[in-house]
Amino acid sequence: ESGDPLPDAMVSVRPFAGQAPPQTAVSDQDGRFRVVGLSSVVYLASAYLPAYTTAPRTADSTQSTSYRVGDDIRIVLLKGGVVTGSVTSANGDPVVQILVRAQMIRDGNGQPSRYGAPMREQVTDDRGVYRIYGLPSGTYVVFAGGGGPDKGNSYENDAPTYSPSSVRATAAEVNVRAGDEITGIDIWYRAESGRFVSGTV
Repeated sequence: ESGDPLPDAMVSVRPFAGQAPPQTAVSDQDGRFRVVGLSSVVYLASAYLPAYTTAPRTADSTQSTSYRVGDDIRIVLLKGGVVTGSVTSANGDPVVQILVRAQMIRDGNGQPSRYGAPMREQVTDDRGVYRIYGLPSGTYVVFAGGGGPDKGNSYENDAPTYSPSSVRATAAEVNVRAGDEITGIDIWYRAESGRFVSGTV
């Protein structure tokens, strides 16, 4: 956002329509990238760099969202926000290697996400501390545990515990702005068995 170049960003360029795989490139020391050998169709472009997030579009933005061969693209990334805290058991011991997720419930403009609820996750360290970074601006709920049988951890069948020690209906909401670090989002883990929903289609 300050106009400084970002080297080593992974840039992905993919056709607007169709199933063709994306072409990728890595930005150089001047933030420049080049993708060659493209067909003459309309493309979407995005960039990824750890701890950064794509700048949100404003309602009055005139910047193009699709591109053609030969266009010079400028992608702006912002330093993402950070949420950090600890997860402890009922007797105050750290809960180690539990998955903690931050789930956006409203974007930076206070609106529900139009494309699903963005979520980032990290596991706690040996102190029960987690740090989730690269978050876009918005309002989040933070929770530990749960996740289903594909997560492969000892807490996967537990019901999620939302910060501070709640079910979803009474979860604390955390406001995050790009570049800010929100500390002290601690979770007292309830360790309650979760339930399953199943069916047939």
